[in-house]
This record gives sequence, structure tokens and C-alpha cells, in this order.
Amino acid sequence: MATLFKGFERIEEARERLAGRSFMVGLFAGRPDFSLLLMPEESPEEKAAWEEFRPRLETFLTTQVDPDEIERAAKIPDSVLKGLFALGAFGMKIPRQYGGLGFSYTNYGRALMLMASWSNALALTVAVPQSIGIAMPILMFGNEEQRRTYLPLVAREAVSAFALTEPITGSDAANIATEAILDATGTTFVVNGEKLWCTNGPIARYVTLIARVPAESTQQNGQTRWVPVPTGKGADHYVHTAFILDMRTPGVHVRQHCQFEGCRGIENAHMTFTDVHIPRENIIGEVGRGLKYALTILNVGRAVSIPAICLGMAKQAWQPTLDRANQRLTFQKPLGTRQTQRMRLGRMASNLFAMEALALTGVAKWRINIPMMSGSRRPWPSLLREDYSSS
Repeated sequence: MATLFKGFERIEEARERLAGRSFMVGLFAGRPDFSLLLMPEESPEEKAAWEEFRPRLETFLTTQVDPDEIERAAKIPDSVLKGLFALGAFGMKIPRQYGGLGFSYTNYGRALMLMASWSNALALTVAVPQSIGIAMPILMFGNEEQRRTYLPLVAREAVSAFALTEPITGSDAANIATEAILDATGTTFVVNGEKLWCTNGPIARYVTLIARVPAESTQQNGQTRWVPVPTGKGADHYVHTAFILDMRTPGVHVRQHCQFEGCRGIENAHMTFTDVHIPRENIIGEVGRGLKYALTILNVGRAVSIPAICLGMAKQAWQPTLDRANQRLTFQKPLGTRQTQRMRLGRMASNLFAMEALALTGVAKWRINIPMMSGSRRPWPSLLREDYSSS
């Protein structure tokens, strides 16, 4: 129990502290600032980038991706992944100077929503590398050499993943047991341990690995800095550190492909590390800051990627529901003509409208545009249409 509470303390110490205004804090105090709920006005360049990318992504989904086959086989074909790389879908958040599309978070969310409305497993596979794979840690905390080396690769050809959770610790990230010990030469870390629930792990080329490093503390400009101790002898503490791990390194083994009901098709790994050598230059940021980095990038994924994917999944239910309401006859009339069913359909549509408005735009003067007709399955780029005319 003492270890658990100590882990909580470490997590709280590593969290980012809010420095700006907060809607929820204001709501709690009885003075909510509703302006914080409104997205900044999109620039013409951002709108044009989405309008250019959207039809290409829609066409690819409808012509190259069979979501039912992905569900049956629990596997995304390699041809689909290569096609998404060719579109730039794996590099949406990576700046253009590093080979990505340089999308805004709004456009990134729109793309994930569109993909998830067709195949949630596909959207998740694309989101992980750009939320918690090596791209975001390097962009936020890495150095320029790492950005030039790795970002073009993960934008155009290499899948990445995130390795934090372990079988014993679960969500208790502060008490992970995987160790990375600096060797006697001071140039290489030797990693031993295991990781679980690593999405994209079986197909990843690179992984953001969080491991504990034996280190001693020093004081620089009044702040504590951690210096790794060769061979681990005489260390003050074992501190969390983030690494770029090449999955082709000897000693990395994927022990099990984990399967999940409702997410069939995603690649997820239980992996072990036996005397895996990682060059010292593959440290992301500073030694001892790995837990802070992990919590930060997880927040990015939870704030943007997960809402967009959940919204797209919710939209998957709309067309089958509408088809059923129009095709199912009771007393010689379609269900959709019954007042109670129309109320249910209207509530479902309005909920989707509200979810999208909150997740993507928060902008007024939008209306719903969903015809009451039967139709085949298709991805939903948006249930919202901007409309400044009278109707």
C-alpha cells in the first residue's frame, strides 16, 4: 500500500500544472467563462487544407478499405496501411518541414472522425503514432537532430507506438519495473523488462519506451537534474526516462498479440526486453522526466484523438438505424413514420450534432442536414453544414 501511495505522489509531482484560465474552475466558482468553449476562428489556409484532403481520404476509405473484412479477419491489410502513408494520414500533425501535412488539431480531429465513421480500428491505428508514438514526444521534448532523423520516417513509412504499461503495475505508471541501465562506457543503455497493451507494437518500427534509469541527483540553477550512473552502482534513485526504441534491436520480442472485442483489427502487443541496447542519444528530453512526458502526451491523445474517434464510431450507428426505420414495416407503415420513432431518431441526430459541435467546432450557426432516406454505408465527413441563409 505504501508503494501505491508513493506512486500517486510521483504522478502528482509529474503532472502539468494549469497556468491559464479554465472553464471548469470558473463553473465551480459560479463564474463560468463561456468564451473558453469557442474554438478560434479557422484560417482560410486551414479550411483549404481540409477541403483538399477530405475527398481524397473519403475516396480511399470507400474504395480501398473493407471495414467488415477488417472485423472478420481482425487484421488491417498492409495495402491499406501503405495507402494511408501515401496519403500522409500518418503525418497529419507533423510539420511540413519534417515531411508531414502540418494539420491543425481541428483538421486532425476531423480526419480521425471520418476514419472512425468507417472503421474505428483504422482510426485508432492512425491516431496512436501521432498521439503517443514517437512523433509527439520528439516534437514536444526532443532535439532538432531527432526531429530531422525520425519525423520524416514516421510521417511516410514507419509505424510507431508507446510502451508504458506493464503486467504487474497496470495503470500505476509510477511503479513500472522495466530498467534501462547505462553501461560502463557511458554510451549505451541496457534495457530489461516487459510491456503490455502496446497498441501498434507488433507492426511498429519505433516505440516510445518509458523505463527507470539508475541516476544520481545534482543541482543546476536551483533545480534538480538527474545524471545516469554507469552500471547503476551508487545511484540515488531510479528515475523515469523516455527513449526512442528501434523494434529491430536484438532482444526485443513480441510475446503475444492481444485481441480486444470491439476493436478487432488493431495490433496490440505484450513484449519483453532482454539486454536490449539503446544508444544514449536516443533519450528523449532529460533523464528523469519520462513520467512527466508520458502524462503530457497521454493528455494530448485523450483530449483530441479519443473524442474524435468516439464521435466517428457513434456516427457508424446512424445510417443502419435510419435504414431500419425506413425499411421495417409495422401495420403497413415504416417505423420512421411513427411519432415515437421519429422522436428517437431526432434525439439521436441532435446528440450527434451536439457531440460534433463540442468536439470539433463549438461554433454557432450550424444546422443538421440528414435526409430521411435509406442509403448504403458510407463515411460521414460531417453531420454539420455551415448555413448563413434563411431556411
